Amino acid sequence: MMNDSTSSDHGQAESSSQSRPEVPSNPTTQQMDGWNKDALLQWIQQKEPALLSGEDLDKFIAAKISGKGFLRRAGDLDFFIKAGLPIGVSQDLALLGDEVKKG
Repeated sequence: MMNDSTSSDHGQAESSSQSRPEVPSNPTTQQMDGWNKDALLQWIQQKEPALLSGEDLDKFIAAKISGKGFLRRAGDLDFFIKAGLPIGVSQDLALLGDEVKKG
């Protein structure tokens, strides 16, 4: 019986995090390929917390880049620059994509 109440309590503690499920810190290309723009952003913020903020974050969100798009443009600095992001941020995003593809 103790197991029942323990698992029930554990489920209640997790309910607050269900709106934003954890993404793996080292995803496979197959995992990332299925991500929507929100999951991708969550992963980027998990990997590089200081990379996107303020105006850069707004521009990234406005670009609506999915996991599939991110992987297709891995290593493509110009893609992120065309989205209006600064060169430094664009370079870091391109490198992150490369890391996943090389996995």
